[in-house]
Order: sequence, then C-alpha cells, then structure tokens
Amino acid sequence: MILKTLCLFSQNVYKNRTLTDIIIENNKEFDILFIQEPSWLFIQTVPSLTSEEGDKVVDAPNYLDLLTFSRQSSNINDYPKVLMYINV
Repeated sequence: MILKTLCLFSQNVYKNRTLTDIIIENNKEFDILFIQEPSWLFIQTVPSLTSEEGDKVVDAPNYLDLLTFSRQSSNINDYPKVLMYINV
C-alpha cells in the first residue's frame, strides 16, 4: 500500500490512562499517534526462578486496531517515554 499523505498526531498524556483512551478513540483518522509519557500498567505477577514473590509484568495500553511500537527496556524503572501507535 502506498500512501499519498501521512497524518500524524502527538500528545503528552502525563501518564493518564483515561486521557490516552480518549485520544485513541477520537483520533482514528490519523495514521500514526505518538503518545508521550504513557501510563504503564501492572498486568500480573509471574513465577520467577530468582524471586519467591515472582516477577511483575508491566505493559503499556494496547488497542486492537493499532500496532504499538516502543523501545525495549530491561530496567523496570526505565520505561520508554514515547509510544507509537500505527493505525492498521
């Protein structure tokens, strides 16, 4: 598919999940959305070989109609500061 135009949207959501949801729902005409300072959510604890309490799984909001891109981080205190959502 070849695009003649590319529509971008960028917004700082200050780690607010509700604001992220509103932006995603109301900006479906954009091809790419950049979300700055996204919220990171605790998903669950999984069994661990190194910790009796287990390892925490934390992830950013995902949406069915969008591909999510960000850099990977192995440090739990260094999550990406920008997420890119691509409208498919």
